[in-house]
This record gives sequence, C-alpha cells and structure tokens, in this order.
Amino acid sequence: MADTGVIIVRNKIAGAIYGMALGDSMGMPSELWGREKVRKYFEQYGMDDKIMEFEVSSATVDLAAKAVGVEGAR
Repeated sequence: MADTGVIIVRNKIAGAIYGMALGDSMGMPSELWGREKVRKYFEQYGMDDKIMEFEVSSATVDLAAKAVGVEGAR
C-alpha cells in the first residue's frame, strides 16, 4: 500500500502540471489581445462580468494572489 503522504504529493504535482497545461492552452489564443477585444470575446458568452481588472500587477502567481487579497502558496 502506498504512503498517503506520497499520494498527496503526487496529486499536487499532477494538479500543478495539468493546471499549467490547461492555463497555457486557454491563454495562448488571447495572449496578445487588448482589454477591449478580450471583453468583447467574453460578452458573446455572457461572461464579461467575470473579468477582473486590478490596479496592481497580477503577472505572477504571487502578485495575482496579493491582488485578490489572499496569501500565495507554494
């Protein structure tokens, strides 16, 4: 039987890899779009109200966490 700690670590690693791949594939088509183009794209799906804009940078995971008021984790 596998150690529970090992399973948890494997799940976290797999989640990080899957999340990175999914984020890359979703962000790639719109990476160079301006704000208005992104907004118009999401309007057609009724999701323009989900767009979050910040006064501070959210370019990294740590900065994004700070922008939404949560603690970044590793």
